[in-house]
Amino acid sequence: MKAVFILILAVLTIESYSQNEDFKIITKNAATKVKFQMESGQYCWSYATCSFLESELIRSGKGTLDLSEDFFIYHTYIDKALNYVLRQGETSFKNGGLAHDVLRTVKKTGIVPAPYYKNRLYPIY
Repeated sequence: MKAVFILILAVLTIESYSQNEDFKIITKNAATKVKFQMESGQYCWSYATCSFLESELIRSGKGTLDLSEDFFIYHTYIDKALNYVLRQGETSFKNGGLAHDVLRTVKKTGIVPAPYYKNRLYPIY
């Protein structure tokens, strides 16, 4: 009897805190299509930041561009390797990166649309 009471109390609590309202769209921003990342789990930071930059280009009226994630990955790893050598191996040189790596590359070298950057870091399947 006590277990049934606790079960009923739990169900009522969950029901009272659940969202029953329908959300209405106030503003729908344009965005590019979702990209297939293949098996590039360690490069998700580049895909996410490229998606952000592409959406910002659309929002600011610059048009729809497909930016090259590989361009940012390449330049980020070149910077990491240079940093590793300059610090004589006293820094990490691991896979992965963050959004600021892409933004630093944009500031340093610019952006390149994907069709114009042919240096694929992994094979296309």
